[in-house]
Amino acid sequence: MGPRKKNKCSVIVFDMSCNSEFKQEAIRTYLNICGDTYFAENLDSAQLILINTAETNNKKNDRDPRRYKNIVEATEMVAYNPANVKYIEDALPALGNWLEGIEVAVDALVSGTESALYDTFGLIVLSDLSAELNMPKENINEAIKNIRRDLNDIDAYIYFLGPAIPVPKMLRSKKDVYDWVQNLDPQNETTNVQFAIRILEECMGVICNMEMGLDLVQSYVNGRRGFPFTEPLKFQDLEIITACIKLLDCQSLLSLRRDKDGFPEKVYVQAEDQSKEVDQMNIIRGLTLHNKLVIIPQDVAKGVKSYNRFFKLLGFTDMSNVSEDYMLASSTSVVVPYGTKDPEIGGVNYIIKACIKMHKYGIALRAYMKNTRPKLYCLLPKENPLCFIAVEVPYAQDVQILYETKDCDSIRLKEDAYSDYDNVGELKNDIYEYLDSIALEGRVALHPSLRQNFNKRKMVTNLLRKIKDEPVEEVRLPLGELRIEFPEELYESINQNWFPNNEASMETDDTF
Repeated sequence: MGPRKKNKCSVIVFDMSCNSEFKQEAIRTYLNICGDTYFAENLDSAQLILINTAETNNKKNDRDPRRYKNIVEATEMVAYNPANVKYIEDALPALGNWLEGIEVAVDALVSGTESALYDTFGLIVLSDLSAELNMPKENINEAIKNIRRDLNDIDAYIYFLGPAIPVPKMLRSKKDVYDWVQNLDPQNETTNVQFAIRILEECMGVICNMEMGLDLVQSYVNGRRGFPFTEPLKFQDLEIITACIKLLDCQSLLSLRRDKDGFPEKVYVQAEDQSKEVDQMNIIRGLTLHNKLVIIPQDVAKGVKSYNRFFKLLGFTDMSNVSEDYMLASSTSVVVPYGTKDPEIGGVNYIIKACIKMHKYGIALRAYMKNTRPKLYCLLPKENPLCFIAVEVPYAQDVQILYETKDCDSIRLKEDAYSDYDNVGELKNDIYEYLDSIALEGRVALHPSLRQNFNKRKMVTNLLRKIKDEPVEEVRLPLGELRIEFPEELYESINQNWFPNNEASMETDDTF
């Protein structure tokens, strides 16, 4: 039996003391965070807490009336709902203590761990951290220490969304984000931002502007680890005791919530999905083949051989035979010895070392649950620490494309195309310089792999507009306005030398 579907538990802290322009942007960010989950079919929940408010209403203040003032727990831990923005719009600002507000939020998040429903925990702070912090130094140090301890105890992330922290280069992975945050120089920031950076020194999380943060809230999360897959790795007559621990899930698409009245009579559920309960009498067997559901008739289903879950090593292949393209955005696990206190001891280690020495990948087949379609994995040997990285790869029939080989000679440039250049190297240098000039490195903070799915963002934005009776508008890609100059002399050289017989072969403009 596999682990059930993960659900997120979040606490969103909204600072009421910010200026009106920042507040409106923070409200839009809050609506997008809520909208992203509100329209989805899941059990994610969030609690809204307001800080720097005229009112006081929170559990920590009930226990200690002298502290935790001007903090309101606006909602309980409930399903994400954009309508809860009314609590923000109706609240009045008053200077309080934002660090105590973080303590109240962490306390609420810790309470969420008491429910077995949640696996992933996050604290989102929408604030520019500009409000004055009136606390003795020793109290500040104690508060930061407690916040870091409690967040680490529940493996929670904290997101400070608002401060305009510059990003020196494009962040391409979660490791890049972590390294960037850990290397922030607090000396160049305000006192409050320095306190936030101190929290992040020993906690997982980020501090950035809201546009960038909206993407990271969706992608930069780390849930509690599920149970390892401990079926032995079978190879010919051998059974090697291993544990297969999931590292990364492939990106899942948005599943829209459906109205009960319009719910279809037939519901298709993957056998691996443990979040759904289906009566045994209503189960109809089927297979997914080429993205199509093929129903298996009852009389045929009786003849289908039943099998238990398994993990089988099929063989080995040269590393060059498996393209990295097949491994992108795939489910990834780590395979290590199991049942031994010493990780250096284990039969699988001999296979890993042999693969490293001979430059081989292992190819394995795994059925995660009984009678489910086995998935194909490429086992990548890793030396330090010694393990296999198991990356899901497609079956050949799922990616096979028939095509005709093109005649390469027919598309080669003619020799006279280089007539105005002393050598081909000069032409290449001109082209390389131009390509360098239009590189996005340094102009875009987040790599697309860390951004929220654009279609998903567009759909949520338009749905929120409809809720507020606003016209639905086209949403642009979140790249900003990139005006890239096209050098006139480079255009002329390419036009003349690449297309010498066609004067009108290229048209130019000042920008792309």
